[in-house]
Amino acid sequence: MSTEPKDIAIDKNISAKRRDESGLENGQSVQFTRGWELMEKGQKSGHQRIIYQAYDRENYYLNMMAAAETEHFEVCRPDLQKIIDSIKFGD
Repeated sequence: MSTEPKDIAIDKNISAKRRDESGLENGQSVQFTRGWELMEKGQKSGHQRIIYQAYDRENYYLNMMAAAETEHFEVCRPDLQKIIDSIKFGD
C-alpha cells in the first residue's frame, strides 16, 4: 500500500491524507483503490470519526468509518486507526 506523506486541514476535518492502495496481480503492478482518509473534528456531545473514502478499480465508491464519542476519541483513536488500517483490497 502506498500513501503520500502530506496531511492537510480542511474545515470540519483535522486532517486529510491521500490513501491509494496498489500491489501485484499476475506479476503486474495494479492500483486497487484510490482515495482519502479523513479525521473529523469532534462535536460536543457527539461523535468523532476516522473516515476512509475510496474508489476501487471498477470505479465503485466505498465509504468506511470508525467512530467514538468525542470525549473518548483520543483514548480510542489507536484502536480506531487499527480498524481503518485493517481494510485492504487486492491479494
